[in-house]
Amino acid sequence: MRRFLRIGRALRIGFVDPICRRLVAIGFRIEMHGTPPPRDVSCIWACNHSSHWEPVIALACARTPLHSLAMVELFCTPLRRFLLKLMLTIPVDRSRNDSTAAREAARRLRDGQQILVFPEGGIRIGANALPYRKEPLIPGAAYLAALSGAPILPVYITNGRHGYQLRTWFGQRVRTTVYFGEMLYPTPLPDENRKQTLDRINHELLESLRMLHRRMLADLLPAGSGSSLAQRQPAQSYRLQPEVDFPPGREPCQQQEEQHARAGGHSEAYTSHP
Repeated sequence: MRRFLRIGRALRIGFVDPICRRLVAIGFRIEMHGTPPPRDVSCIWACNHSSHWEPVIALACARTPLHSLAMVELFCTPLRRFLLKLMLTIPVDRSRNDSTAAREAARRLRDGQQILVFPEGGIRIGANALPYRKEPLIPGAAYLAALSGAPILPVYITNGRHGYQLRTWFGQRVRTTVYFGEMLYPTPLPDENRKQTLDRINHELLESLRMLHRRMLADLLPAGSGSSLAQRQPAQSYRLQPEVDFPPGREPCQQQEEQHARAGGHSEAYTSHP
């Protein structure tokens, strides 16, 4: 297995990752707030997931080949299973607590690798997107951090869904901002049991991702409109108010990403992937 992973890593470094970076550069103009971790730092990238483009954008920003967790349904044929595993992907059965996948991911983290996870549990847009969700995140990232001792790096990527639009790839590159948060370390507090530790880490991760989203919204405001994040985006705005009516087909998350895209030079309306 280790030899197989070395071959996959060599392919990623020499062939796959450079191609992905060139592909991303065609349609996206990436700006990074913060810096990605050095290649020799083992950590868990915990990223929002609004489209299929966040994994590719994260890969383009990383300094080392990212391993990733993916649903087992993608490994449906022997060829796909072989290629995905060769690309350093670990299959996860989301219908149960997949201890096999967790142990394999923890082993790679202890070997010094970086792993990309999506704690939302799948693609979420509109009222189900990360800033508006009422339920906790999927605890996989927190469990993996506690199992391996590796810290969690919160990452928030904007405008990934514009990758579904043809104009993105024909001369109208989208401004895509990648926000890196502070590392979260899985250190248990005194008199705290394992479940309490996992719940605390999971809650801190959700709040860190929401803070990165608030930072993105604050960056959209013109200079001089106030420097306090609390003034720019109050915490209660993350809860949808039932009495508010949004225009048809324009959910709150889509409105914000449309505004962010216009700030990067777009004037056309945002349309989501069917």
